[in-house]
Amino acid sequence: MYLSSLILNLRNHQVRKDLRNCQELHRTLLKAFPQVLSTDDKNSHARKEFGVLYRVETRRKENDIRILVQSKHKPDWALLPVGYCEVKGPKFIYDKLQLLTEGQIFSFLLKANPTKKVGTASKAECLAGKKNNGKRIFIWKTEEQIHWLSQKGKNGGFRLLSVQVNPNIFDVDTRRDFWVKGWKNLNQQGVGIVRQEMNFGTVVFQGHLQITDKDKFLQTLSNGIGSGKAYGFGLLSIANP
Repeated sequence: MYLSSLILNLRNHQVRKDLRNCQELHRTLLKAFPQVLSTDDKNSHARKEFGVLYRVETRRKENDIRILVQSKHKPDWALLPVGYCEVKGPKFIYDKLQLLTEGQIFSFLLKANPTKKVGTASKAECLAGKKNNGKRIFIWKTEEQIHWLSQKGKNGGFRLLSVQVNPNIFDVDTRRDFWVKGWKNLNQQGVGIVRQEMNFGTVVFQGHLQITDKDKFLQTLSNGIGSGKAYGFGLLSIANP
C-alpha cells in the first residue's frame, strides 16, 4: 500500500470547489489513477479496485488543509489539476505493515460515518415474499457510536482499549466537517439531469487499540471502516502509543 499527503492550495478554484462538494473531491482524487473512467459507476468501482481511502484534515498550526490518501496502487499525482496541491509521497508502506503482530497496541485515529439499517424485512417476511432492504441512517448517540466501532473491531481483527468520540484533535476540525456534503447527478431519460444532495454525518474516534488477528487487521487497514469511503471516511490511521 501507498500513503500520500496532499497539501491543498486554497487559492486554487478547483480546490475550493472540491472542498464544498465531496463528490467533486472524489472525482479529482481518482484522476491520479489513469485507468479510471469518468462515469460515477466506474469511479465507484475503481475506488474499491485501487483501494483509495482518504481523510481531509485541517492543520491549524500550519494554517492549511491536507488530504491524507491511502491506496493499494501507486498514484500519479501529476495528473491532478495544475496548482492543485503540494505532494508528499507516495510512500510504500506495505513492508512496515507486514511487521505488525497480534497483541501489539497502537494509538489510532478514525474519521467515520457510523450508520445502521432500519426497517429491514424480518426472516418471516422475506419467506413470505415481502422483501425490504430498509434504510441506512446515521447513528447519533455516543454510546451507540462506540458500540458500532467495537463491533467493527471484533470482525476486523482489533479490540478497543480506550476511545474518545469527537475529541479536540489538533489535526481534524470536526466542526467544519460534521456534515460532509455533495451532489450527485442522476441521469433520467427524457428529463435531463437531476441533482441529488448527499449528506454524511461525521464522527472522529481517537484512542488505543490492540491487534487480535493480524490478517483481519491488515484487511481492515486496507479496506477501511464503515460507509462513505468514497467521500473521505473509513481511513484508519495507527501510530505507536
